[in-house]
Amino acid sequence: MKPTLRQRLRYHFDNLMSHGTPAMIGMLFVLSLAVVLLAGAVIALAGFTQDGGAALPFPEAVWESLMRTLDSGTMGSDEGTGFRAVMLFVTLGGIFIVSALIGVLNNAIEGQIERLRKVLGDILVLVEELRQGTIERVLAKSDLELGIEALMRTTKGR
Repeated sequence: MKPTLRQRLRYHFDNLMSHGTPAMIGMLFVLSLAVVLLAGAVIALAGFTQDGGAALPFPEAVWESLMRTLDSGTMGSDEGTGFRAVMLFVTLGGIFIVSALIGVLNNAIEGQIERLRKVLGDILVLVEELRQGTIERVLAKSDLELGIEALMRTTKGR
């Protein structure tokens, strides 16, 4: 049975997610770039302007979209129904993307902290084993026993 388009897309998405935090951040970057470019194209091609303003060229429309993606408060002074509608879409997209980025980074940091805690625990266990197994055994032996063991180790190699 041939996989459907949805199954293939889901497989590729899951495969991308399995590459970890850098892949997720890259995907969020591509998504934000798509939102900004799409909004810039809609504004430039449809000729949406702020009330009384001149039509924005594509680069300026992309810049305006990028600013609303990064800072939702920038939208407060927008005028013109079409312009506001597109910028509302961009602002909501920016809020979604930034919140997803925060979640991805938070999970990555939590995972790193958990790995560090595990390593620290392993180190503390090793220190305790060494302390119990080496120092106390050595201190429990007499100088004569230690000297004989050292002599035996040096003569074993011959």
